[in-house]
Amino acid sequence: MKLTANEEYGVRCLVRLAYAGYSGGSLTIPEISLAEGVSPAYAAKILRVLRKGGFVKAARGKEGGYTLGRPA
Repeated sequence: MKLTANEEYGVRCLVRLAYAGYSGGSLTIPEISLAEGVSPAYAAKILRVLRKGGFVKAARGKEGGYTLGRPA
């Protein structure tokens, strides 16, 4: 089965958020982009699609970031 680059990075972002969720934290776009080796704009684009699909939740503010929208 072949995945597009967008799909692969989407899955990788979800896995990264799942690991962060076990420690009770959230991740910001710069943290995700640095960990996955993509630009912050590309990470934001992927997370926007995942948020609209209900896979992740976004919180704004100082303690904000992205978390999984459903249990891992």
